[in-house]
Amino acid sequence: MSSSSKDESAESSTGKGDALKGASAHVATTNTVVAAMSFYMVVSIALVFANKSVLSGQRLDAPLFLTWTQLVVAVGACWLIALIKPLLQPSLNFFPAFEYRVERAKAVLPLSLIFIGMVVFNNLCLKYVEVSFYQVARSLTIMANIALTYLVLGKSTSTMALLGCAVVVFGFVLGTIGELGAINASFRGVLFGVTSSAFVALYAIYVKKVLPAVNDDSWLLMIYNNINAALIMPVCFVLLGELAPIAASEALFEPDYWLTLLVAGMLGFLINIATFFQIQVTSPLTHNVVGTFKAAVQTVFAVVYYQNSTTIWFWLGFILTLVGSMIYFAARN
Repeated sequence: MSSSSKDESAESSTGKGDALKGASAHVATTNTVVAAMSFYMVVSIALVFANKSVLSGQRLDAPLFLTWTQLVVAVGACWLIALIKPLLQPSLNFFPAFEYRVERAKAVLPLSLIFIGMVVFNNLCLKYVEVSFYQVARSLTIMANIALTYLVLGKSTSTMALLGCAVVVFGFVLGTIGELGAINASFRGVLFGVTSSAFVALYAIYVKKVLPAVNDDSWLLMIYNNINAALIMPVCFVLLGELAPIAASEALFEPDYWLTLLVAGMLGFLINIATFFQIQVTSPLTHNVVGTFKAAVQTVFAVVYYQNSTTIWFWLGFILTLVGSMIYFAARN
């Protein structure tokens, strides 16, 4: 029986007052779904633009260091939520107690290294490409996921999913040709995007192998990944020569710059919360559909906001990556 049928049944059997209560509950449920979707879209789009602002290098050209600050903020946010969890029951029941055990950290470490690659190359891609091209540059995650699923797990993919992947790849090629033909192109950014896609797919596959080490708790895994990455990243940005620009930067003495870093870091953490709630009140397929719609809004807004030059090939490639993604997600769900 549908929701409307239930309301009608309630009204005929118990009177108008109960019917109004049923209608009110239905509206509340709808409002929750809309709120979850809106929250996800706002946080996700804001995160991309905040990261682009931070990683542009205009005030400090040290992308690995800036990525590390976001990881530190995420660790702090995890600790804070675990601290206030008793005060906000049952809303935060899903979030585990904050912990860091050496044995578990070692078990999670291989995945954390993949996580570092995923986050770093994702940010490097955003640094060197326009926000409008960001979706296309990272669209090969689907192809990487299919390839790695077969090579690592020995599992094949349905014909419909392969068709969606083929459409995405074709869109990626067209979009890249269109972007490289524009003045805002960056081959290095495209390369970082492809590498990021490979790490995203690799992470999705190996996370299943590591989850048992943290009692199959994805939130606890997030805590360990962020802490491990926050401990390892300083070695990375020191070895890659970012210490000199960090020491010479005047931006680190400006409170507004630290506020920007804090906001970007909090948005990076909030996207986990937003994703969790959206999937909880809808479904993984709906989440992917909303993500695809978000990518379209984000791209159009970026073109208008930054006044990027674009080509017909870019737009055709972008549309094909969205369509291919929808076909792939529909086939997998």
